[in-house]
Amino acid sequence: PMSLFMLRNDFLISPNVISLFSFAVMVCASIFAFFRFFWLAGTLAQVSSIIDGVDGEVAKLSLTQSKAGAFLDSFLDRIVDALFVTGLSTGYYLLTEDVTVFYWTMLALFSFPLSMAIKDRYKVITGKELMSAEEGWLAYFPANRDGRIFILFLFSLIGMVKTGIILTALMSLILFCSRFFRILLRDLSR
Repeated sequence: PMSLFMLRNDFLISPNVISLFSFAVMVCASIFAFFRFFWLAGTLAQVSSIIDGVDGEVAKLSLTQSKAGAFLDSFLDRIVDALFVTGLSTGYYLLTEDVTVFYWTMLALFSFPLSMAIKDRYKVITGKELMSAEEGWLAYFPANRDGRIFILFLFSLIGMVKTGIILTALMSLILFCSRFFRILLRDLSR
């Protein structure tokens, strides 16, 4: 809807500028998280996630898709994901002195990029997209990037930052393991 509104009203911005703006909003969210403004950090992260969905739509609708744009968007997302969860965990630690939040953050930093990595490797090896519809009940698991950001947003709003980090780290790891073994045992064993 936002993309169509922009195009219909001649409000054209380059998809790469939209990606950079989304990146900047998430950097601000990370800083607010570090300074323990969790509700604001979560809200900005969710706004950034919504904006991040617009760049690809604008590129498609305006016929300006590019490999460079897709590459830029993908890596900016990985960078700010790491910044945001690090900002959240550091802010939480400064508030509570609970060092265990860093263990969960390490798991999150390990598992978050695996979702994208396994899809990319699958496409390189098979030439096909990894389809969510083939994942059964896990297709409804909010462990993709938008789902993780939304969960961190919700838990930041209610001050349960560590719980949000734990939940997103575990869900990302479960989704990765499920995809890994399904691909290895079913798709690549033939």
